[in-house]
Amino acid sequence: DRAAALALLGEMTSELGEYAEAQKILTEAVPMARDSGNQTALCRALYALGDVNWRLGKLDEARVALDESLALARTLGDLTRELFALNRLGAVYIQVDLAQCERFLMEVHTRAVAAGNRERAMTALNNLGMVAYERKDYSLARDNFQQALALARETGVQDMVALGLINLADVDTLLGNLPASRAA
Repeated sequence: DRAAALALLGEMTSELGEYAEAQKILTEAVPMARDSGNQTALCRALYALGDVNWRLGKLDEARVALDESLALARTLGDLTRELFALNRLGAVYIQVDLAQCERFLMEVHTRAVAAGNRERAMTALNNLGMVAYERKDYSLARDNFQQALALARETGVQDMVALGLINLADVDTLLGNLPASRAA
């Protein structure tokens, strides 16, 4: 299915940091998926478009695409897609409504743990650490970052290990715990 292939190409292009090109591809994929009736491809294309728009700072456009992706994921019963959409909505809202951001991320974490999805739980914990960081609750941020880092190490997700170490070093510096910051 061409729409599904374009959605995947858009995701890969975004992963390469070519956001404008990814946006162009995904803007083509969404109506194509709608026309084909392939709800799974549409859900994926909408998520990827929302993600790209978030990366480009187009928060309103990101929110619209992600809201629709979330609704489709729920209709399809696709928990993984639902958790991705909720997580990215949290990232959108961190800049405009910290309480709503936290609600999205708590839902991701709770449901990911219940489903045994350690990757999504890890991502939610890291992002909840960022919420605590934004609130200047550095102790809670540190706890969340440590839990996310432990999951990253258990699952072998090296980029999240690196991110966890960076986040811990930053928060330990703010807490005045320089030996721990250097050790991270």
